[in-house]
Amino acid sequence: MGTTARSSGSGAIVSDITMAFNAANEPLVTYNDGGFQMDRFNGTAWVQDAQYGLGFKPSMALNSADTAYVVVRDPGRSNKASVFENSSGNFTALGALGFSHGDIIAPRMALNNDDVPYVAYIDDNSSTKTLRVMMYDGAAWT
Repeated sequence: MGTTARSSGSGAIVSDITMAFNAANEPLVTYNDGGFQMDRFNGTAWVQDAQYGLGFKPSMALNSADTAYVVVRDPGRSNKASVFENSSGNFTALGALGFSHGDIIAPRMALNNDDVPYVAYIDDNSSTKTLRVMMYDGAAWT
């Protein structure tokens, strides 16, 4: 399948990879190369689906309509959690940016059977490194 659209000769160091398949059985990857990107293999070549500025440790999940949701550790918001929705090739924020209690480690994105987005992460601001799980209720992360 070859290299993705951005990793081929871009000069950036690629890290923090996550992968999922859409309903057309096309692989999608999100990764960090100084910002976070989403590329899709369309059967012939890798094409860029969306990109955003800074964001580390992306984790992706697709809903039943193939909308991608990505949680990142957001350095622009004190390394708190931010979630983005890929809507027509553009990442838009889902709820407030930087909604976690503090700095996060190892964010993970998932959707339940009703397509409700959930995130899990380790709260790095507590001395015990607390595991937290939050859901998006349609208006805010709770």
